[in-house]
Amino acid sequence: MKLTRLSLPLCLSLGLLQSAAAMAVNGSVNMVFYPTVEEGEVEVEARGWRGNDDGAFDGAEVDKFDLAYGVTSWWKTELEFVVEKAPGESREWEATASENFFQLSEQGEYFADFGFFFEYENVRDADIHEVVFGPIIQMSFGDIVATTNLFVEREFGSDAEEKKFEPFGSLQVKYRLAKAFEPAVELYMDEHGWIAGPAALGEVKLAGNKLKWQLAYLLGNSNDDDVADQTLRWAVEYEF
Repeated sequence: MKLTRLSLPLCLSLGLLQSAAAMAVNGSVNMVFYPTVEEGEVEVEARGWRGNDDGAFDGAEVDKFDLAYGVTSWWKTELEFVVEKAPGESREWEATASENFFQLSEQGEYFADFGFFFEYENVRDADIHEVVFGPIIQMSFGDIVATTNLFVEREFGSDAEEKKFEPFGSLQVKYRLAKAFEPAVELYMDEHGWIAGPAALGEVKLAGNKLKWQLAYLLGNSNDDDVADQTLRWAVEYEF
């Protein structure tokens, strides 16, 4: 693999991230979403992250459990349950959310594949409602695939702390080595700083269905305690 094959999609995707104003990690690391939708497909997914540092994120965890369905060839919707664990405390069901993915172009139709993401989240035991939305852009260069999420979030409600639009973004560059194992690098940014590091993902067949997995080890960079020094991100998804 020549360096130029990797550097071109990486630089283009980083440029897209930097063009969105004041992006820097949004406290909770999610995952990089893709712009494709499979009609009629059902997905059961679990994902989350665990922070490790000497500050406020040491031992903090966020876990998300999703049930998704491809309603049409261009729209997938998910019901999501969010479970959080503060350092030294037990896990609590924190919120319920609806995630929606819209495929805006056919794969290979343009220089990049385009999608759109919209999420509504309702926090339990508090008057906080949150929306997250933005484009999903994916570019392929041979066996290199770069995917960028450029999102904005906004909280509403009497208990909301930040009643303003806050941009954040993520980038994944992966090498299609094999279906079962694809090495990658990931970057997450928001106004507090950034985290980045190596990742791996894969897909295996089980009785005609698909089992997908992801694992990432991310290191943080921040001027305050809003980003964990180290973050372990994971995801498991079963499609049928």
